[in-house]
Amino acid sequence: MLPVLAGKDESAKGQPAGQVFWDTTAAGDQCNTTKLENDKTVSVVSEFRLIPKAADNGKDITCIIKHRAQKTDDIYKMKLAVQYPPTVSISGYDGQWYVGRSNVQLTCVANANPPPTSFEWTVASGQMPKTAQIIGNKLSVPKVDESINTTFACEAKNQLGSGQDRVTTLVTAEPPLGSSATSSIIGAINILVLAAVNAIGLLLFLRRRNRLSL
Repeated sequence: MLPVLAGKDESAKGQPAGQVFWDTTAAGDQCNTTKLENDKTVSVVSEFRLIPKAADNGKDITCIIKHRAQKTDDIYKMKLAVQYPPTVSISGYDGQWYVGRSNVQLTCVANANPPPTSFEWTVASGQMPKTAQIIGNKLSVPKVDESINTTFACEAKNQLGSGQDRVTTLVTAEPPLGSSATSSIIGAINILVLAAVNAIGLLLFLRRRNRLSL
């Protein structure tokens, strides 16, 4: 990819010529062109060029013009506006999807400038599961069943191109060990066992007391 013009400024008709500098964290090159005017003054045109990168979008860039006849420098602050196609990732799958789990959701996250104009969800099997609900960049499943055991893909598009990501959602028959659902079940069992032990202990205590009273 060739460098493109990111900023341009001019120090016009200086005697001697002004000095032009660019200050930014973006990687690029400065090119100055001088012109001798008819009145013996000198104009300096400065250009800053860079290879567009998504990471440079929104970065500060400042043009500074110095001249020994001026007490203060001329400072012009701007922000880089870099356009780029979407970079896509899918979030929301935690590796603990099981049959019967409710209200799970995948989100298609797209980093792009300009923002994406469309999102499209597809599945490897070709037919979207009936239990999947799609609204824009979100795919929701009110209740997980075996049809959700598949690979979902999301494609985001803007005027400059498209980006895609995919995720395989493995669905198990039972909640995985260590999941919140399993922990709740184990907790309920522990409560029942504790209640049973307490009841047995109370019964033995009452029997022993009755024997002593006799």
